[in-house]
Amino acid sequence: MNNESATNASDVVTPKSRAAAGQNRGGFHQASLARARAMATQSRTHFEIRFAMAHRMPRSWKKVRRKLLEECKRPSFAEVATYFKPVDGGIVGPSIRFAEAAARCMGNLLPDTQVLYDDLDKAVVRVSVTDLEVNLTYAVEDAILKTVERMYTEGRDVLGERRNAENKSVFTVRATEDEMRAKQGAWVSRTLRSCILRFVPGDLLEACMEQVDATREEQAARDLDAARAKLAEDFAALGVWSAQLEAYLGHDVAHCTAAELVELRCVWTALRDGECKWKDAERFKRIERGADRAPNRMGKGLKALKERLAASSAPDAPEATEGRPPESVSSAAAKFPRKGLHEDSGIEFTEWVQAPGGFRGEWKGEGKYKGTLTIKEDGEIVVFTPMDAPLRQLEEAVAWAIEPLLTNP
Repeated sequence: MNNESATNASDVVTPKSRAAAGQNRGGFHQASLARARAMATQSRTHFEIRFAMAHRMPRSWKKVRRKLLEECKRPSFAEVATYFKPVDGGIVGPSIRFAEAAARCMGNLLPDTQVLYDDLDKAVVRVSVTDLEVNLTYAVEDAILKTVERMYTEGRDVLGERRNAENKSVFTVRATEDEMRAKQGAWVSRTLRSCILRFVPGDLLEACMEQVDATREEQAARDLDAARAKLAEDFAALGVWSAQLEAYLGHDVAHCTAAELVELRCVWTALRDGECKWKDAERFKRIERGADRAPNRMGKGLKALKERLAASSAPDAPEATEGRPPESVSSAAAKFPRKGLHEDSGIEFTEWVQAPGGFRGEWKGEGKYKGTLTIKEDGEIVVFTPMDAPLRQLEEAVAWAIEPLLTNP
């Protein structure tokens, strides 16, 4: 009984205790305001120092151009400097790694990431990049949903379901902390890239992309076998195996050309940075082959082209020898088709490699026209072209390219 009385007495709120509680709350509020003011003052001071240093040490665009082009000449950097996204007609652009290098070379850029709102369902994130020299800021805000899509639901909180292109169930589940961290990090990286690239002059960006392509092709041409092996290893680390690469290319990885290596490296960069998934790249390639390109079997192969060359009035056309069959591709192992531009048609052959049973090459014409060419050992010629490609000009260019194979010793 005495204990209950003591407990009840201690629970009684007196005017003195109410005043003490109010003083505690007031003291906590004042301390919070003091911390906020201190943080604001510190942030303002940092900004002022950065702006002062930027004006004291302004960037030189000549030095930026030189340093960035030097970066693009490094083979290891050129490998990851661009990405390929398999949407619409295919998007190729500077990668996140390139944007980071551009920011380092330019200097006086201030990137910033802030979480403006966070609850159980979403996080509102703001990403900005400020050029301290001109006080110009590019910023993007977006709500990142705390969900991911998975094929399996064991132990997951399922929020929705849909059917994918293969008519399989894909479930929307609540993201774990690690999944949300990865999702938010990928979005921040892509957004920072977009903001940084808006500060890079267009002519400099174009020059860098040209240098990256030249570096890649030069590196691949030095040792194609080593480049093919390294590419296969890098894809395997992402869960894409050689059989899948062969299906994507339409032939063995061991016979891919330098241009195909460049294309696959761009796809690898997009996969690594989370720009796309491998099934997206496969679907894009199937559409490109099925809808946009079709094989054209030209004439009767090498024999028909030899006869046409013999009948032409061109001074370098070989004379037809009656009763002598055209030399097969395999018997001309020391010979390769011509590379370079066929001026009359405007079609250029950029690459030839020896493949089992013949040769494989790549060609490109004026504008959007480009494709591949296969010369088989039995004399059949198969050309993959856009549906509206100028076939007459292409046939003339092919006849010019394979002339070394038709010339008998």
